[in-house]
Amino acid sequence: MKEELTLTQILAEEKSTMIQIHNLVHSDGFCFVTYYLKNSPYVGPRSNEEQTKYQKTTMQSFFDLMTRLKALKRAHTRANHTTMVTVPCEPDFQTLLNGGEVGTEEISIAEAINRKNFYKGRSKATIANDNFPMAVLAQLLLQKYTKNCKERSIYEEKAKNEVRAQMERKFPSDSKQSWSQDKYNEERAKEEANVEVIRIDPLDFIGTDAISKFYNAIQDYIVRIDSIISEANATTRVVVEY
Repeated sequence: MKEELTLTQILAEEKSTMIQIHNLVHSDGFCFVTYYLKNSPYVGPRSNEEQTKYQKTTMQSFFDLMTRLKALKRAHTRANHTTMVTVPCEPDFQTLLNGGEVGTEEISIAEAINRKNFYKGRSKATIANDNFPMAVLAQLLLQKYTKNCKERSIYEEKAKNEVRAQMERKFPSDSKQSWSQDKYNEERAKEEANVEVIRIDPLDFIGTDAISKFYNAIQDYIVRIDSIISEANATTRVVVEY
């Protein structure tokens, strides 16, 4: 038997067939072996002949459903590995840091699905998992970067306090000596220059905004590759044989 389905339909049929198998196996009438007494050849409401026919029919339904499920899986797997789709290249941290742009490439649906899982992850994915997704890593990097940038305000406040302390030492409020405003401003400028906050950013993360770009690129990649997979599933037609 042959039937032509889209990958989206195959996914739905796989789920439906699994449910049918589950319901059949869990039904009261599903059994491998039954018994009856010779002097009372009935199994419940059925005669032994009817029960024999019923068990054969039920088991054949099970065999047919299993055959169809395997055929669906086989066709699904084959199509995923042979159907090519054009997707964005994986976001590259150093490329974004250097101001470059990511292009596109052609890969199989199977690889696209693997990439989606790698970047998006599954439910309850965390950085502590063995297979944490890149989305979680990107979020961690952004949080770390934001925290680093906020530390500047701590040093700026520290610098202000040092300048204030030095100026109070040089120009005590109870001093009788007269100082001009120009002299005060000159000394203050010297002290401020002495405690200037210096940033150590050898790769120019702030100038390139690479961390934010990487985080946004990961989010965009997940959305785009998810859309590409959905479109491919809806348009790719596959012949299922069983």
